[in-house]
Amino acid sequence: MSSLSSRLRIEASDRPRSAARVAYFAALLILALGLWQVWRGREAALVDVRGEVRSLASSLAQHVARTVESVDLTLSGVVDRLENGMPVDAAFKRFLERGVMHIAQVRHLAVIDAQGDRIGDAVRAPPAPVDSRDPASVAWHRDHPDRTLHLGEPIVDQVTGTVSIPLSRRWNKPDGSFGGVVAAALAPEFLQAFYAKLAVGERGSIALISTPGRVLVRHPFRPGAVGRDVSGEPLLRDLLPRSPTGISIQASPIDGEPRIAAYEVVTPYPLVAFVAHSIPESLVAWRSRAIADGLVCGLAVLTLVALGLRLSRHERLTVEAERAVRENEARYRLLAETTSDVITRLDLEFSRDYVSPSCRTLFGYEPEVLLGRRPSADMHPADAPAVREQARRLAAGEVAGDRITAVYRTRHKRGHWIWIEAGMSLARREDGAPAAIVCSLRDVTARQEAEEALAESEARYRLLADHASDLIVLGHADGRRSYISPAVTRLLGYTVEEAHRLTMREWLHPDDRAQVFATTAGLSPDRPLASVVYRLRHRAGHYIWAEAAFQRVEDGADIRIITAIRDVTERQRQAARLERAKAEAEAGARIKAEFLANMSHELRTPLTGMLGVHDLLQSDPTLGAAQRRYVRLAQEAGRSLLTIVNDILDLSKIEAGEMAIEHVPFVLRDLLENCRQIAAEAAPAGVTLALQTDEDVPHAVHGDPTRVRQVLLNLVTNAVKFTPQGRVTVQVSWPAQNLRVAVTDTGIGIAPEEITMLRAAARRAITAAAASHFAKAA
Repeated sequence: MSSLSSRLRIEASDRPRSAARVAYFAALLILALGLWQVWRGREAALVDVRGEVRSLASSLAQHVARTVESVDLTLSGVVDRLENGMPVDAAFKRFLERGVMHIAQVRHLAVIDAQGDRIGDAVRAPPAPVDSRDPASVAWHRDHPDRTLHLGEPIVDQVTGTVSIPLSRRWNKPDGSFGGVVAAALAPEFLQAFYAKLAVGERGSIALISTPGRVLVRHPFRPGAVGRDVSGEPLLRDLLPRSPTGISIQASPIDGEPRIAAYEVVTPYPLVAFVAHSIPESLVAWRSRAIADGLVCGLAVLTLVALGLRLSRHERLTVEAERAVRENEARYRLLAETTSDVITRLDLEFSRDYVSPSCRTLFGYEPEVLLGRRPSADMHPADAPAVREQARRLAAGEVAGDRITAVYRTRHKRGHWIWIEAGMSLARREDGAPAAIVCSLRDVTARQEAEEALAESEARYRLLADHASDLIVLGHADGRRSYISPAVTRLLGYTVEEAHRLTMREWLHPDDRAQVFATTAGLSPDRPLASVVYRLRHRAGHYIWAEAAFQRVEDGADIRIITAIRDVTERQRQAARLERAKAEAEAGARIKAEFLANMSHELRTPLTGMLGVHDLLQSDPTLGAAQRRYVRLAQEAGRSLLTIVNDILDLSKIEAGEMAIEHVPFVLRDLLENCRQIAAEAAPAGVTLALQTDEDVPHAVHGDPTRVRQVLLNLVTNAVKFTPQGRVTVQVSWPAQNLRVAVTDTGIGIAPEEITMLRAAARRAITAAAASHFAKAA
């Protein structure tokens, strides 16, 4: 580090000479004097403006005092006549009219009684802008027994828009009580016309403000300014309570213009005269002088600076050139000796005249061994000719930008080959002639091996994709397709080049586009796989059915979609045939169900009649025992046949999808007892039928009582039928709030090999024992 510091140090002799510093100091001194002179001129201009606005504010205060005083004298004269008993008649009205006509600043003069009613007035130019009742003035004088002049709030006429300033005095009755007020309407335009004659500039302003802070008159006139409350402004809030006159610099609360403002209280009235000059407008003359002085000062400063630059330029250039040479040499040598890349310099004969120490790591040689040696001596024979040609073209100036990159193999000291990436740059002399070639060498063996492995892997997988029976397509999120396998020719008849020119919209059947696009758009990191069956247009013009499997693969910022497409046209045809066969089978089943339903209805009518006749015969007292036995057998056979017909009707309803299951409340225990009684009537003499119901079985439930009765009777009557002697038990329980009915009997039972037939439709496991049972019963 000490060596590097010494190389980069700037010597003391590099500093500019003293003559240049003197010139720079003189320039700074002239610049400072010029700025000071400009600042003094500005302050002098502002002092003049302050004196002008102070004098003008005093003059305005005197003018306003005289104006208001003349009106006050008129009001005092009217009050004296009223209090001396002068009646308010025609003579009094003429007196008021003379008062109005002799005072130009008064627009209206009125006499108002204690109730606020006008009892006499005189108007200069109707309509009168003052309210004839004037309740504000009447209320104020009623509450203030003193006889001073009262200044009211400005009044704006709602019809003409004119503004008036009300002035009033109190008058008393002979007994000293409040008699009313005498009011005058002061015309602001009188003062406005006077203010317009005064020289305050285009952006200056004059205003008459009441001590409570209301704007009464303003020049120039602005709509909305008259009557505005400015009591919160610093001039009225801070300065006025301390002094009856004063000056401040502030921005106008009305138009925002920065001004120097002077004020003076109008003694003895509650008024303040206000005069303000615009600061930017007041400094116009000063600004012109400042610009002229600044130009002269700037010219002098520039002259001195140019002189100083000229004095030091030659010495500085010499010192900087020497320093740059030393610094560049130290910097580049430092970089070459510390970088991991090997830096070499070749002469125009392509021999090394400099090699950085990093060659020990890269080549295994010391720098001295490689000096004077050509790089091509250690290059791989297959790479050396191309690299020599590149170096020749670079040295001859045939390479644009004087820079070229070469990748080649060179032999390590240990004997193995390493891959080198060489960045070669042509160094030129000042006259542009080639001087040397500077090379930056980097070991890229690992990168080359990785690239070769990647190329081998890509070749292997491309071989698989090219010979796969399915069509493989590699697409990207922006719609590009970077790979289409040759299977596209077998599948769709297109060559690979033709397929690349087609868009997905041209391939797809119009009815399938939305489905395919929605499937690909729905791929995400959480759902990277999807498949869809759609139609693709063959080159011959017809469409084939294809099944596509999509997989979303993310490679950094690049999102790829791998699609495997398989021809499923034959599978789709088989599926269509199966669908048609299914529809035909369902139609046949519906026809069969309708036939069975019709036959069942046709059979129930004569069976019902037969059962009715049997019931009548059974009740005939003339029948003998043998006859009754025959009638009972006929009844049992008829009822069995009716049950079979009802079951066939239910089966036809189930197959037709018309079997309705009800969900209604019913009494479960009554239904169970009813079924037991019906089964008991059909039971032989030697069979006992028992009903066992658990205590937790509810009394009433919701369900389909008809189907419950049908199932229970089928089970119980079947048990009774195949039990010639013994016991049939019906066990009813309620596990997990579900109805469970178990029917057990001591009858003939079912052979183990025939139990599997219980679930077959319309099958009965009629054993030889059952046939024997029926023979005995007959």
